[in-house]
Amino acid sequence: MLLNNGRYQEFISYMSERHNKYYKQKPHKCSCLLGIANCYSRMGNFQESINYLKKIDYSKTNKAIKSGYFLLYSLNLYFLNENLDKAVEFVNESRDLLDTPESMLLKALIELELGKIDDANKLVEEYFSKINRKKCIIKFATIVYFDNYITNVIEKYMLGLYYMKMLNMDKAKSYFREAANCNYKSYFSDKAKELSI
Repeated sequence: MLLNNGRYQEFISYMSERHNKYYKQKPHKCSCLLGIANCYSRMGNFQESINYLKKIDYSKTNKAIKSGYFLLYSLNLYFLNENLDKAVEFVNESRDLLDTPESMLLKALIELELGKIDDANKLVEEYFSKINRKKCIIKFATIVYFDNYITNVIEKYMLGLYYMKMLNMDKAKSYFREAANCNYKSYFSDKAKELSI
């Protein structure tokens, strides 16, 4: 898959073609736009990602698209360091739909930025508790263009940021090294490489 190999421009072109072909089918249209927004976020172009998210009418989409929409919007706001109150609102919306490990870490980082250290610590504890439990598989009718490999990179990068903000640089660098070990270019792996030194 193009997205999994870091071939972002090709993926954007492919999804744009599919979007134009299926523009009348709302769920498919929304998943195409979400895929493009996800791609721009991976490239570190968070504002362009938000621009695509604003084109999505998530009101009649399924749980996976809604959750992905809110999570990605929150992630973009966090990395732009804009409207953190809205970022909290969106990550909470995402967690209400699907409480994923990355949503816990993102909320922890936002809480740290807002000075809520105890809340952030509890979320990180909850994250480690959740990833150590047996994972369940959720099936959806509409494809959402995310993959486990990059999600793992983002999770490790966010853990690195968390520990860096908590002034535990040994742990932070350990997670940044894990995030940097990516076989293709992404904003998160590039930043992790910079911070792991």
